[in-house]
Amino acid sequence: MAQAPWSGQWAFCHRQVRDDRVEAFATELPEGVWFAVLDAIAMTPGRYVVPPPRAEEMYTPEVFGRGIAETVFVD
Repeated sequence: MAQAPWSGQWAFCHRQVRDDRVEAFATELPEGVWFAVLDAIAMTPGRYVVPPPRAEEMYTPEVFGRGIAETVFVD
């Protein structure tokens, strides 16, 4: 995960990969547009909805951001 363009100054200090989500934590993060790239292996054909990303401050959850859902098709 990085901000575009990557400055090398900011980094996520902890990540948790779970069956249904990936969580990333940072002690400080400047405002801006952030993106995440997740590689996955397609095992079962079908249409899948990728839930929208969201971010929030741990101790002030009223400060938040969110993205849009995507659809993935596996042939």
